[in-house]
Amino acid sequence: MASMTRPVPVNIVTGFLGAGKTTAIRFLLAHRPADERWALIVNEFGAIGIDGVDIAGEGPVRTIAGGCLCCVASPGMALALRDILRQKPDRILIEPSGLGHPAGLFDLLREAEKAGTIDLRATLCLVDARKLADSRYAENETFHDQAQMADVLLASKGDLATGDDLARFQSLAASFFPAKRHAGFIVDGAIDPALLDLDAGDDRAPLFPDLHREARAAPGSGVLPLPPRPAAPLFQTSVALGHRYGGWLFHADDQFDRGQVLALLRRLDLAALLKVSGPLRVKAVLRTGRTALLIDRVGDETTQRAVAYRRDSRLECIVPDDGGEPDWPALQAALLASLQLPGEKISAPSGPVPARG
Repeated sequence: MASMTRPVPVNIVTGFLGAGKTTAIRFLLAHRPADERWALIVNEFGAIGIDGVDIAGEGPVRTIAGGCLCCVASPGMALALRDILRQKPDRILIEPSGLGHPAGLFDLLREAEKAGTIDLRATLCLVDARKLADSRYAENETFHDQAQMADVLLASKGDLATGDDLARFQSLAASFFPAKRHAGFIVDGAIDPALLDLDAGDDRAPLFPDLHREARAAPGSGVLPLPPRPAAPLFQTSVALGHRYGGWLFHADDQFDRGQVLALLRRLDLAALLKVSGPLRVKAVLRTGRTALLIDRVGDETTQRAVAYRRDSRLECIVPDDGGEPDWPALQAALLASLQLPGEKISAPSGPVPARG
């Protein structure tokens, strides 16, 4: 077991929105040595938080919500790292937000490494090779720095990619100097755990070090301070890093009709409902009677599975910022219509309920 006299191995698992980071981390946690206790630090772009819920129960988990780790959430990262280290894990995995720039996180971790508390190992970056043909993805500066500063580059959905997609990925992987310590393809998040113990390079500098300067100066979205009321969710929205975020927190008594809410979140015209253009990123954990569903949508692809979480229901949506406010009230009205409550008990507000604080 790890102790205070032995630096704790730390790995960053990064990647752009929808690249499959949480799936890969769940795989790694499931395949860790039986005698080891691993911890996880999850950074959520919004204040609602879904990924920490997804991995709850796998070991010590700390969620840092409300911004990118290198920007407004950086102080929370330092506190979370100290708290996790007190629990003496054998390894720490860090999952930054899909919009997170890695430079500030590396600075913080290298300081901890100099202090002798951690041993920074390989950083893994996951890439959905199918998106490399889309200029909004392939030309995104945050995406490029995530890949630039990684030691290992992995095409995360190799079974779904075409030959042209994989060729683009191979071209991308070969373009970096210094060369990556490993580049390859994975399916269903099945990362070889041996990759975690590759050395971390100290020779990788960001291509766009000032990319998040405005976000660092902006106030964080913070946390939702009050519990929601039945059929009256708390809502929070923010704009940062070229994207708009909407998040809802529902009361624990709110139960969703499974068929209705799945039909809603699978709608091919969901972007039209929100009056936005560009790919959608939707993640939710919703109570549906006896079970809770974790629903994950990336673009037009939606998956769902049962999870043990029962404390409340929550949903977050991230869309590219095209200059206009998404129609969050329309999505909220559709969500309320999916609740398993008599119609007279539902009091849908004219717009999202703002977070108070």
